[in-house]
Order: sequence, then structure tokens, then C-alpha cells
Amino acid sequence: MITMKTKKLFSLFLFFTAFLNAQEKLINGTWNTVTVSNEMFQMNENKEFELTKKGKIIHNSKDAILNLKLGYSENQFVFDENNNFFVKLSENSNFFVFKGKYEVDKQNKTINLTLTNSAGSELKKYFKYSFNPEDQNYMKLDVYFGGEPTKYLLKRN
Repeated sequence: MITMKTKKLFSLFLFFTAFLNAQEKLINGTWNTVTVSNEMFQMNENKEFELTKKGKIIHNSKDAILNLKLGYSENQFVFDENNNFFVKLSENSNFFVFKGKYEVDKQNKTINLTLTNSAGSELKKYFKYSFNPEDQNYMKLDVYFGGEPTKYLLKRN
């Protein structure tokens, strides 16, 4: 015989599970880069790059700036429902900068990653994420690969 307390606990469990799954489903999808910045540069919505003081020292040639634009301006992040994760150089590119598996830690608002880079090396990394409260088609993603994060504003494709 199922008691009322057991029914309430089961209902609470179902609600909590549905809430957590809804958060993960918010992340699922294809996300395009709107803006990106780190300690070296900033790129605005118009894909215009501006180097920081540190960036001007390290990337002091036009070719270096062009490489930054090619490497960051069109990045596409893909989180599928099977917990596969990809970063493509651009929407039309078949080149994956990273690919691997992801797991969402909703409590800490992090995405834990087990990645394989283009050289075949496996990496364990994480992203911090947040959604725009007014429009959940926009996600802020802080990408941690050591040092200061690269900060993306992404829009759902």
C-alpha cells in the first residue's frame, strides 16, 4: 500500500527531475557566436575586432588579427540530446575545433566536458553558462581552458 507521504515524495522527485531535464534541454541545440572576448581581444556584434593592450603586444601583425577573426568570429557550438558536444570553426565548416561529451551541472551552472581536440588529445574542461532572462535564445558562455576565460555571447540557431 502506497502512503500519502510516499506519493508526495514521488511527485516531488518527478517535478525536480523534470526541472533539471528542462534546464539541460535549454542548452541542447546549435549556438552561433554573437560576440567573443578574452584578455587579447574583443569582437562586437558587427564582427569588428579590437585588440587589448596585451593583445597588441602578442598579435602585432595584420595576419595575426586575421587569424583571430578566422579562429573565433564564426564559432558554432553544438550540444545534442545524446550529450555529444562539438565546436565547429563556422556553420559551413566541416572542421571541428573540439568534439566530445558534455554533462550539465545545473546547481553550479557549469557544463563539464570531456573533449578530443583536432590533434586527438583528450581534455577535461568546463564552461560556465547563463541564459538571458528575457530571451533564452541567448546564452553567455565562459570557456575555461586555463587562465582567463574566453567569453562568448551565443544565439540559438
